[in-house]
Amino acid sequence: MPAALALGLVPFLLALAACGGDERDYTVPTSLCGTPVDSGLLEPLLPAGKEIGQETGFSGQEGPKQMCTVRVDGKAWLLTHGEWREGGYTALDAVRDRRGRGGEHAVDGGKIAYWDQGAATVVPCRSEKWKAQTFSVVVESVYRDGRKGDSDALKAFVESYGKAVAERLPCA
Repeated sequence: MPAALALGLVPFLLALAACGGDERDYTVPTSLCGTPVDSGLLEPLLPAGKEIGQETGFSGQEGPKQMCTVRVDGKAWLLTHGEWREGGYTALDAVRDRRGRGGEHAVDGGKIAYWDQGAATVVPCRSEKWKAQTFSVVVESVYRDGRKGDSDALKAFVESYGKAVAERLPCA
């Protein structure tokens, strides 16, 4: 009987050990590169892992392009990209500029656009300095191990994140 019990436990212990890789040992951040976020909306976009880190970047001569890269266990997992834009620039324009391969969709009256690995929104924000009327915000899953992104989670996050970004912008 003990041998049968031990044999019965082997599959259970193997399954339990396999689940260990599906745990999140880090705390989901409440900000991305200084911008407050709803960690509940961010959580479904992040994988299991041991460590999380963030890197801020800026570039561009026609206005600062603000970037934030979120890494889990050293792999770039989520990228945010913000850029000053002219009037009339749409969320679908932002997705097409980032992606440019087709498969893009607009929702919520065009306020949000998405594809299978990312989503965008555009917030009104006049800037005399950058000769801009809007600011585009794109959130992209950049490392997915061949898995399709969660479009609903991306749309919900980009809507909330776009509002948080807008509150921090120096709009005229």
